[in-house]
Amino acid sequence: MKNTERVARLQLYRTKNIGSVTYNKLMARFGCATGALENLQEINKRYRKNISPPKISEINKEFETAENTNVKILISGDEDFPYMLTTYNSLPPIIFAKGNIELLNKRSFSIVGARNSSPMASRYAYRYAEILGNFGLTIVSGLARGIDTQAHLGSLSTGTIAVMGNCVNTPYPKENAKLYEDIISVGCVISEMPIGTKPNAKLFPARNRIIAGLSLGTLVVEAEIKSGSLITAKMANDMGRDVFAIPAHPTDSRGRGCNKIIKDGTASLVEVPDDVINQLSVFNNNLNYNPINNNIFTPDDFVPKLEESEINKVHQDIIKLLTHHPMDVDEIIRQIDIPAKIVRTVLLELELVEIISYTTSGLVQLLPSR
Repeated sequence: MKNTERVARLQLYRTKNIGSVTYNKLMARFGCATGALENLQEINKRYRKNISPPKISEINKEFETAENTNVKILISGDEDFPYMLTTYNSLPPIIFAKGNIELLNKRSFSIVGARNSSPMASRYAYRYAEILGNFGLTIVSGLARGIDTQAHLGSLSTGTIAVMGNCVNTPYPKENAKLYEDIISVGCVISEMPIGTKPNAKLFPARNRIIAGLSLGTLVVEAEIKSGSLITAKMANDMGRDVFAIPAHPTDSRGRGCNKIIKDGTASLVEVPDDVINQLSVFNNNLNYNPINNNIFTPDDFVPKLEESEINKVHQDIIKLLTHHPMDVDEIIRQIDIPAKIVRTVLLELELVEIISYTTSGLVQLLPSR
C-alpha cells in the first residue's frame, strides 16, 4: 500500500462521526480512503454540513510519534495487519503494536476471567495457557490482574498477545509493569487507542471486542454474572467464534457467570484442555488459515453515479419511511423499491450527517433531533 493511502486511511478513521463500522462501509464502497475523503466533500455540499477530516500535518505527527516511541501503526491493508480483525465489521481497522507483530497472524485463542480470581482458577488459567500454547495457539488476554495475568505468564514461552484499553506505551495496571516488558520482549502488546490515551474503565468494552475478534475461540475461566469477561464471551458469540467456560461450584459467586453461559448454551463446558483442542479442531475450519492478503476493500463499481435530483429523491423517500422506531434495512429496500446498493449508499450518507443511526443489531432509526 502506498504511503499516501496509509495516511489517508488514518485521516479517514480520525474524522468525526467515523468509527470502525462506518469506516469499513466507506472503504467497501470506494475501495480506498482517498476516494472516500473526496466523497465527504460532496456530502458536505449536499447536506450543508462540515465533516472535516484532521489536517495531514496532524496525521503525519501521529505517525512520527509512533516511530519515535517504537510503536508500529498497523492499518487494514498492511501485510502485517491481523487477518482476524478484518472478519467482522465492528473490529478496528487501525491498531498500535509493540513487540513481535508476527504473532498477530498466528492462530490465536483468548483466555479471560476475574481480576479477583481464586487460587484454583488462577492455576487453571496458567495451565490452560501453557498447554494450548504448546499446541500451537497464541494466547490473547487483556493484561489485567488475576486470570489475564496468569494466562500471559503461562504462554510467555509459546506466544502471547496483550490487548490494552489504553495506549500501548503505558503499562496498566502498574503492578503488571514487569509482565508488560516481558510480553514486549517475546510477545506483542496492541491497542486501538492513540498514543497518549490514559487508562479509563469506559474503554474496556471496546478492548474486549478486540480480544474476542483476534481469537478463534475464547475461554472464560472464572467470572461473576456481571463481568467484563461475559461481555467478551458475548462478543465472541456474536462474531461466530467458539466460546468455552470452566464450571464453578454452585455456591461460589466468583464463577456463576461461567455456569450461566454453560447453562444458557452459549458456551461449551470445559473440564480439560483437550476439550478446547478437540472442538476447535473439529468445528473450526480457520484453525490452519494462512492469510495472504489483508486488503479486503474493493470499489463497489455496481453503484451507479446518481444525479443530485435522484439522490435527493431517495433521501426524501427514506426519511418519509423511517421513524424513531428501529427498522430493518431490507424492509426499507422492499418498500422503496430501489436497488439495494443505492439505498445503502444513501443510508451511509445519512448516517455520516447524523440524520439516522444504526442499532447494535443493525436496524435503522431516525435520530431524536429529526
